Amino acid sequence: MSWTSPTLKELIETCGGELSARLLDGAPLKPSSVLSVLATTRAGGEHLMHMFLGWAFRQVFPDRAETEYLDAWAGVWGVTRKPGAPAAGLVMASGNPGAGLPEDALARSGAGTVYRLGGATLPDGPGTAQAESAAEAVEPGLAGNLAAGQKLSLTSPVAGVGSELTVIGEGLAGGTDAEDDEALRSRLIQAIQEPPHGGNKADYEVWARQVDGVENALCVPLYAGLGTVAVAVWGKPEAPALPGVTVAEAYRHILGLCPVTAAGGLHVFTPEILAVDFEIRLVPDSQAVRDNVARELGDLFRREAMPGRPIPLSHFQEAISLAAGEYDHELLAPQAAVEPGMTLLPAPGQMVFHGE
Repeated sequence: MSWTSPTLKELIETCGGELSARLLDGAPLKPSSVLSVLATTRAGGEHLMHMFLGWAFRQVFPDRAETEYLDAWAGVWGVTRKPGAPAAGLVMASGNPGAGLPEDALARSGAGTVYRLGGATLPDGPGTAQAESAAEAVEPGLAGNLAAGQKLSLTSPVAGVGSELTVIGEGLAGGTDAEDDEALRSRLIQAIQEPPHGGNKADYEVWARQVDGVENALCVPLYAGLGTVAVAVWGKPEAPALPGVTVAEAYRHILGLCPVTAAGGLHVFTPEILAVDFEIRLVPDSQAVRDNVARELGDLFRREAMPGRPIPLSHFQEAISLAAGEYDHELLAPQAAVEPGMTLLPAPGQMVFHGE
């Protein structure tokens, strides 16, 4: 039997009715009387207790618990919240030959993220000299990721070294935010529903998702024949393709946990993004309805996008129909189901809308 907590108004009426029946023979309470104040005060306390009991009841279940109690439940099942990781990579320093960039020097990006440098000595020779230096964000987070070619500025001048540094190589990559509650809850529920099975398909996916930056994973047994297994790993919808450092870390982590008989045939990769472009005739065609359609399609990709898994055309049409404010539509593109290969991950591309 379900239970619905009474509202504050209902509690005030109940308390007032009890006082009226016991003290006034059922006569109504006067609005400013002492009894009316007592009824309201008592009802407020009962309402607060109802709210607390409802909140405490939710903490009993891992799928509803809030942060502190979610962490406690995760600890019971051996699942640890991923703390996030700092971005790291290489930068190029330039300046006078023989000048030195000290270890632990700090540089800042245009967005304000601070990086600690590994130090470098510029080689002797004519003209301006250049040298590579390691760089790592001081704080973990996605904000520390920078593409090659972007600039950092030294926070304090260094004699003989230019104040501007250039990100090189694969960029400053691997930065991830601390795992949020819903991501941790998803892994916890997976751990409860899919206990270890000695290295089956679900185990590989659980192991992969334990790595910072990996939000989703798909295991493909017998990927290249007997004794082989592939694991596709990707990140959050806004940045699904993972950098090489994260993929390498996922490989090392899984390699340390998988059966020794599978270690030689383990392959971990991040899928390429298959952008799905949409062209939609929308009725009514307003910016609000367009935004709602884009949101519903984004939710569809979050639920169903998977390497090697087709997304039927009818699912796109259904998502558009679910958008708030949509009365009618015609899906002009795509005109067929999206059928990605095992190395491709479907993701929303451009959306072009037409009116009536």
